[in-house]
Amino acid sequence: MRGADSKHAKCLYIPALFLIILGLSAQGCVLAVVPLVYAVMGDEATATVEIPRPVDEVYKAGLDIARNDKNLVVEKIDPAERTVWIKKGTQTAVVKVVPIDAGKTQLIFTVDSGVNQEEDKRLALRGAGRVCDALGVKYTVVE
Repeated sequence: MRGADSKHAKCLYIPALFLIILGLSAQGCVLAVVPLVYAVMGDEATATVEIPRPVDEVYKAGLDIARNDKNLVVEKIDPAERTVWIKKGTQTAVVKVVPIDAGKTQLIFTVDSGVNQEEDKRLALRGAGRVCDALGVKYTVVE
Protein backbone atom coordinates (compact mmCIF):
# COMPACT_ATOMS: atom_id res chain seq x y z
CA MET A 1 0.00 0.00 0.00
CA ARG A 2 2.83 2.39 0.73
CA GLY A 3 3.94 2.31 -2.94
CA ALA A 4 0.43 3.15 -4.12
CA ASP A 5 0.23 6.10 -1.69
CA SER A 6 3.58 7.37 -2.98
CA LYS A 7 2.29 7.30 -6.59
CA HIS A 8 -0.82 9.26 -5.60
CA ALA A 9 1.30 11.82 -3.76
CA LYS A 10 3.43 12.36 -6.86
CA CYS A 11 0.31 12.71 -9.02
CA LEU A 12 -1.04 15.41 -6.69
CA TYR A 13 2.30 17.25 -6.48
CA ILE A 14 2.28 18.50 -10.09
CA PRO A 15 -1.28 19.95 -10.05
CA ALA A 16 -0.62 21.50 -6.62
CA LEU A 17 2.57 23.12 -7.89
CA PHE A 18 0.67 24.44 -10.93
CA LEU A 19 -2.02 25.95 -8.68
CA ILE A 20 0.62 27.63 -6.49
CA ILE A 21 2.32 29.16 -9.55
CA LEU A 22 -1.04 30.25 -10.96
CA GLY A 23 -1.97 31.83 -7.63
CA LEU A 24 1.30 33.73 -7.36
CA SER A 25 0.98 34.93 -10.94
CA ALA A 26 -2.52 36.22 -10.24
CA GLN A 27 -1.13 38.20 -7.28
CA GLY A 28 1.32 39.98 -9.57
CA CYS A 29 4.45 37.97 -8.85
CA VAL A 30 6.69 37.73 -11.91
CA LEU A 31 7.36 34.06 -12.57
CA ALA A 32 7.21 33.95 -16.33
CA VAL A 33 10.00 33.85 -18.84
CA VAL A 34 9.68 36.83 -21.17
CA PRO A 35 9.64 36.24 -24.94
CA LEU A 36 12.54 37.69 -26.92
CA VAL A 37 11.09 38.11 -30.41
CA TYR A 38 13.15 38.68 -33.53
CA ALA A 39 12.34 39.47 -37.13
CA VAL A 40 14.38 39.98 -40.27
CA MET A 41 12.95 42.49 -42.75
CA GLY A 42 14.93 43.71 -45.71
CA ASP A 43 18.48 44.43 -44.58
CA GLU A 44 17.54 44.79 -40.89
CA ALA A 45 17.31 42.29 -38.06
CA THR A 46 15.33 43.40 -35.01
CA ALA A 47 15.00 41.83 -31.58
CA THR A 48 12.38 43.12 -29.15
CA VAL A 49 11.62 42.18 -25.58
CA GLU A 50 9.37 43.56 -22.86
CA ILE A 51 11.47 43.70 -19.71
CA PRO A 52 9.73 43.89 -16.32
CA ARG A 53 11.93 46.77 -15.11
CA PRO A 54 11.63 50.58 -15.15
CA VAL A 55 12.83 52.28 -18.34
CA ASP A 56 15.78 54.09 -16.74
CA GLU A 57 17.12 50.83 -15.30
CA VAL A 58 16.96 49.12 -18.70
CA TYR A 59 18.54 52.11 -20.47
CA LYS A 60 21.41 52.25 -17.96
CA ALA A 61 22.07 48.50 -18.27
CA GLY A 62 22.21 48.72 -22.08
CA LEU A 63 24.43 51.78 -22.02
CA ASP A 64 26.81 50.19 -19.49
CA ILE A 65 27.15 47.08 -21.66
CA ALA A 66 27.86 49.17 -24.78
CA ARG A 67 30.42 51.37 -23.03
CA ASN A 68 32.26 48.49 -21.34
CA ASP A 69 32.52 46.11 -24.31
CA LYS A 70 35.84 46.68 -26.09
CA ASN A 71 34.39 45.17 -29.31
CA LEU A 72 31.74 47.89 -29.55
CA VAL A 73 32.01 51.56 -30.44
CA VAL A 74 29.31 53.88 -29.11
CA GLU A 75 28.75 56.31 -31.97
CA LYS A 76 25.90 58.42 -30.60
CA ILE A 77 23.74 58.66 -27.49
CA ASP A 78 20.37 60.41 -27.25
CA PRO A 79 19.36 60.37 -23.57
CA ALA A 80 16.07 62.18 -24.22
CA GLU A 81 14.95 59.44 -26.62
CA ARG A 82 16.81 56.72 -24.68
CA THR A 83 18.51 55.61 -27.89
CA VAL A 84 22.10 54.47 -28.45
CA TRP A 85 23.85 53.92 -31.80
CA ILE A 86 26.56 51.23 -31.67
CA LYS A 87 29.02 49.91 -34.22
CA LYS A 88 30.69 46.50 -34.25
CA GLY A 89 32.92 46.09 -37.30
CA THR A 90 30.67 46.64 -40.33
CA GLN A 91 27.48 46.20 -38.31
CA THR A 92 25.55 49.17 -36.98
CA ALA A 93 23.01 48.73 -34.21
CA VAL A 94 20.38 51.08 -32.86
CA VAL A 95 19.16 50.30 -29.36
CA LYS A 96 16.04 52.03 -28.08
CA VAL A 97 14.13 51.60 -24.84
CA VAL A 98 10.50 52.67 -24.54
CA PRO A 99 8.47 52.80 -21.32
CA ILE A 100 5.33 50.68 -21.36
CA ASP A 101 4.35 51.51 -17.80
CA ALA A 102 6.16 52.32 -14.53
CA GLY A 103 7.63 48.83 -14.20
CA LYS A 104 7.83 47.54 -17.77
CA THR A 105 10.03 48.58 -20.69
CA GLN A 106 10.25 47.56 -24.33
CA LEU A 107 13.80 47.12 -25.63
CA ILE A 108 14.21 47.36 -29.41
CA PHE A 109 17.58 46.26 -30.82
CA THR A 110 17.97 46.76 -34.59
CA VAL A 111 21.07 45.74 -36.59
CA ASP A 112 21.84 46.53 -40.22
CA SER A 113 25.13 45.66 -41.89
CA GLY A 114 23.62 45.40 -45.35
CA VAL A 115 25.80 42.31 -45.81
CA ASN A 116 24.92 39.31 -43.64
CA GLN A 117 21.36 38.97 -42.31
CA GLU A 118 22.19 35.87 -40.25
CA GLU A 119 25.02 37.66 -38.42
CA ASP A 120 22.79 40.71 -37.94
CA LYS A 121 20.13 38.48 -36.38
CA ARG A 122 22.70 36.91 -34.04
CA LEU A 123 23.98 40.32 -32.94
CA ALA A 124 20.44 41.64 -32.32
CA LEU A 125 19.52 38.57 -30.26
CA ARG A 126 22.83 38.58 -28.39
CA GLY A 127 22.54 42.30 -27.62
CA ALA A 128 18.97 42.11 -26.31
CA GLY A 129 19.84 38.93 -24.41
CA ARG A 130 22.83 40.59 -22.73
CA VAL A 131 20.59 43.37 -21.39
CA CYS A 132 18.14 40.77 -20.05
CA ASP A 133 21.02 38.83 -18.46
CA ALA A 134 22.44 41.99 -16.85
CA LEU A 135 19.04 42.66 -15.28
CA GLY A 136 18.49 39.04 -14.21
CA VAL A 137 15.51 38.62 -16.54
CA LYS A 138 14.95 35.14 -17.95
CA TYR A 139 13.91 35.01 -21.61
CA THR A 140 13.19 32.61 -24.42
CA VAL A 141 13.80 33.33 -28.12
CA VAL A 142 10.64 33.31 -30.26
CA GLU A 143 10.56 33.51 -34.08
